[in-house]
Amino acid sequence: MEGIVAFLSAMFGKFVGFFLKHSEYERKRRDDLADRDFARRAAIHDRRIQEARDFLEKWTSFIYFSMETIRIMGEEKSLKRIVRRFRSFDEEFKSIPSMRHEAKIREASIDILNDKELLDLQTELFFKLGIPMKNLMVLKDNIHVVEESLKFGIENLDSKAISDITKDMNFDESREAFQEANMIITMMKIRLDELAQIIP
Repeated sequence: MEGIVAFLSAMFGKFVGFFLKHSEYERKRRDDLADRDFARRAAIHDRRIQEARDFLEKWTSFIYFSMETIRIMGEEKSLKRIVRRFRSFDEEFKSIPSMRHEAKIREASIDILNDKELLDLQTELFFKLGIPMKNLMVLKDNIHVVEESLKFGIENLDSKAISDITKDMNFDESREAFQEANMIITMMKIRLDELAQIIP
């Protein structure tokens, strides 16, 4: 009888040992899978946050260029000097038409984060930039016409030509809109920093 009890005890011990080892293995496996899933979600989340930050940095650079444009228009009284100073912004001027299109494409980087506060700020940002963007497009076209005229030696009086290229434009309104847009971008960056701390 002692042999049977010893045998059963040994079998029971092996069964419990096997069960505990198997349970430990399953727990480790679940933990490894959870860690991998968390790391994957964290990497995706970080990439989305970075894409949104890149989107905002592009707008920040564009607003800086726009504010410089307005500043130059306010400082200069000579059409030739305005055109000369604007030449340093050739690439930025060329990007005006594509900026709105690119913004529409890249706004998905904000949308995908699915944060109401961020989405509301983005809507407000686009609203603020609507009129100033149109003003810059008109200014760009007018400057191009002036550059072509200067190539052929056709030059109106500076004050008249400057008023011609800026007619129907309210630079004070545009300046104010760009300043407000900068504040909105700052709020969006702060919200992105908060979201970066939360991994879904």
